[in-house]
Amino acid sequence: MADQLYVIKRTLTDRKDPSGTSHKTAVKGVYTSLGPAKAAAASTLADEGYERAWFPEYAVRGETPGDWPYGDGVIVHAVAPEGEEFSVAIDTVANELNLQGDEQGLWAVRRELIDYDADRSGDRRETQVQGAYKTQEAANAAAKQILLGDALTPADWEEYDEFQEGEEWDWGDEVIVHAVGTGGENILVYVSKIEK
Repeated sequence: MADQLYVIKRTLTDRKDPSGTSHKTAVKGVYTSLGPAKAAAASTLADEGYERAWFPEYAVRGETPGDWPYGDGVIVHAVAPEGEEFSVAIDTVANELNLQGDEQGLWAVRRELIDYDADRSGDRRETQVQGAYKTQEAANAAAKQILLGDALTPADWEEYDEFQEGEEWDWGDEVIVHAVGTGGENILVYVSKIEK
């Protein structure tokens, strides 16, 4: 079994959204080998029905000469005619459950950090996949532990909220945990079905 999983995530950033910049991240696949993960990441936008010619700006890591300015793990960076930005990246996580890369029906846990001290608009976000799980229940349980541990408890956060079935929840369908750190950083922990 592979020790690592290579998880593809696609993020769409729309700065024209009337309610403020919107960020939509989808987990698009899990692989046990880096080569197939890179190939799948490079074809993600085409697989979603986008044609490369539609984008005035379209860069693929390894095809673009010079330094890669879009960050570690980013395989594709594209900008649509209306200014929406697409980023397809690969996150590496431990394969603690000995998952097969081609398994269907997996669930991902991802953590999103929004540091309003660094960027008041909340536009800059750091999203990292934390793990892949066989069931939604297992992913939910793992999501509730992401910000705890190392002797941290909910009381160590300025604000800490966990989704409870049947209660009103303002953070969205996929968010399981919302927390605010002592430095003002906001963290959202998501659980989502891996699209493949």
